[in-house]
Amino acid sequence: MGSKTLLWLVCGLCLCLSLAAQAQELKIIVPAYFYPGGAGARDWQRLNAAAQKVPLWVIINPASGPGRQTDPVSSAAYKALRAAHGKTLAYVDTSYAKRPLDRVLKDIDQWLALYPGQADGFFVDQITYDDDPAHLDYLARVYRYIKSKDRKFVVMGNPGTNTREAYLKRPVCDAIMTFENFAAEYPRYQPDAWAARYRPDRFAHILHSAPPSEQALRQALKTMQERRAGWVFITDAVYTREHPNPYNRLPGYWEQEVKAVQKLASPQDTTRREKTE
Repeated sequence: MGSKTLLWLVCGLCLCLSLAAQAQELKIIVPAYFYPGGAGARDWQRLNAAAQKVPLWVIINPASGPGRQTDPVSSAAYKALRAAHGKTLAYVDTSYAKRPLDRVLKDIDQWLALYPGQADGFFVDQITYDDDPAHLDYLARVYRYIKSKDRKFVVMGNPGTNTREAYLKRPVCDAIMTFENFAAEYPRYQPDAWAARYRPDRFAHILHSAPPSEQALRQALKTMQERRAGWVFITDAVYTREHPNPYNRLPGYWEQEVKAVQKLASPQDTTRREKTE
């Protein structure tokens, strides 16, 4: 075998391994918009158990943001989750750049003061998805402010739909949620062509009001991975006008969802968790 042929084989093998690892990257991102005490305590225990099996990130949101004072039950839950190898994203709302910037920055400060060391980043909700320079400037200031607190903080922006490449390229966030909607809408969804230039861990997809079917769950997860979403979550909790929070509990098939993602997660993540169990 000639040296050139060997080189091409090695390069090809490396490329295949790289693509395979990239395709297998998968994290669960859970909007845990339910209280860790009382009826919600059991679901937070289920989150802790899952965090030891799969890469798990939880959006924490005690009061549509940090609130005005520390809630000891929430604080204890966040600490327990992180001790179980879970990660947290603190919720901050921008109301599509209509909320005064100083109030958004104040929320960030409030999170860090009330729940010190309990956030691994921020979930910046209701961000714009157009190419208005003023909107990008607004979000860039939020991004820089968060990074000034800790460069390791992960910033996820949520327009809930496809958006412009500038949101990642500038950047105004590290990862972006380009689908958050009814599960019934997902078969018709297609990512923007520009998204193929970025790693899967730059994109998140969330499906709510999904059918309570394990078969449908597995098919949806497979489709999400094919569409190169690195962060995923599916719930059978239903959105209605009367009950507009489909994240007020974990899905009924939560353990099955964890097992399905565990099979799809990167080998490195799975091995690390197996060693800690």
